[in-house]
Amino acid sequence: ARELMNQISSEQRKKIFAILKDMENHIGEDAEALRAKTMEGFAKATDGEDFSLSDCSKDRAGEYIEYLIRLCFSMGVPLKDSPRDAFDDIEKYLAMCLELKKCAICGKDGEVHHWDAIGAGRNRKKYDDHSNRKICLCREHHTEVETIGRDTFAEKYHVEGIEYKEG
Repeated sequence: ARELMNQISSEQRKKIFAILKDMENHIGEDAEALRAKTMEGFAKATDGEDFSLSDCSKDRAGEYIEYLIRLCFSMGVPLKDSPRDAFDDIEKYLAMCLELKKCAICGKDGEVHHWDAIGAGRNRKKYDDHSNRKICLCREHHTEVETIGRDTFAEKYHVEGIEYKEG
């Protein structure tokens, strides 16, 4: 029974196939062929172990989902469902968005938004902001957070800034 509890969930499987469908719609290549290619690429990028979506571990499935989203972000594949919902570890997702400069809400190209305001009078070029929380947002969501306020924004999208040091 313990092994079954650690197996890929039907929710994870659905997320994987939804992402592959988004890739198919953007690239024009069959989702099944994309699945085979991305699973092979993921195995090579990690431990080289082949795996099956019918019985792999929840952790392995989660890592594969992260790999797929990273791939979609780098290829500019628009995702129908919020990529945030595919991550069990929201902080890991927010860090990936900051690293890849992708909006944490919609996945479009983004810019760093300081969740904790730097404040007036500080030189932004010289100020060490690594302990301030940040989030990556596209122009549209950046404007929204500044319009409705960060608490309302956090409640609406279930995200908030994280401490993140580049490099």
